[in-house]
Amino acid sequence: MMWKRWSFILVPIVGGLLCLLLRDGSVHFTDIHHAKASIEEAGFACVGDRRDGTVGNGFIVSREPIDWFEANELWKAGPMGPAWKDKLWVAKASRKLILETTPGDKPPHMWGNVLAFGDQEFLVEVEQALLKRIGGGLL
Repeated sequence: MMWKRWSFILVPIVGGLLCLLLRDGSVHFTDIHHAKASIEEAGFACVGDRRDGTVGNGFIVSREPIDWFEANELWKAGPMGPAWKDKLWVAKASRKLILETTPGDKPPHMWGNVLAFGDQEFLVEVEQALLKRIGGGLL
């Protein structure tokens, strides 16, 4: 009967250790609002896709704040123009929505339940800032 008492203590500890060992060190968000909050906490500016700046389906990430009109005027398909310099689009990931093309024709980065695409150098910079902020692993 002693083993039953110890199992209540050991199972959570072993489970927690396994979770730590199995983390892949990647960026992962549970939802779009979690992503926006974490990216803003990392020091980047975000503006949502709705006129009031809130997030419906996605948001723009940039170094400096931009207004809603500028953020939503960016074409999110086809060739990447100079307006995409230092900007990313972060949106809800969906199994039903498949992106056929993104600016620069680069595949989006999957961050758990959201995806991100845009200026590839800036994308790597944002990812590194997020990983540094949390020391690798899940946000």
